[in-house]
Amino acid sequence: MQNLTGALKILDATDYKRVFISPTEATSNSVTAFSFTPSSNISQSSRAIFTDWSVPSEVAWLTKLAALLSKNSQITLVLSNPKPDQSSTTASLSYDYAISLPSSTSSSIIPGVVQGSLQFQLAFITTDDGTKEWRIVSWSDFLPQSGNGPTWSDLKVDLSS
Repeated sequence: MQNLTGALKILDATDYKRVFISPTEATSNSVTAFSFTPSSNISQSSRAIFTDWSVPSEVAWLTKLAALLSKNSQITLVLSNPKPDQSSTTASLSYDYAISLPSSTSSSIIPGVVQGSLQFQLAFITTDDGTKEWRIVSWSDFLPQSGNGPTWSDLKVDLSS
């Protein structure tokens, strides 16, 4: 999670990409494809964006966000209320999240804050470089407990058009 929050903070798409499973890094149950499930508030037409969502899609939205923000901008991701469930090779991590985004004069599509809950399914894999690391295999996004406001899914929709 430190790699995820660090890559997001400085909007580093290369480091961000490395937190996800890659097609050449099989898990113990042979899963090699990343999946994302958007929050339930996403419109039916916007859900189509997530039909073929992949690691390159993750990199693309972060790259677009970085391009829309002022140079040297940083975002803040706060993960709270962790609910881990872990074995030696898999883990399920659930968090409440809040992302604070710097205001940008170049774009009105970026909200100041997105929040909700998420659940990651992770696998402990041997990387292409031969190291052992945790990778995100699937990600589910959920509405915040208050039930309103933009979620991470909304941010991805806004930056995928």
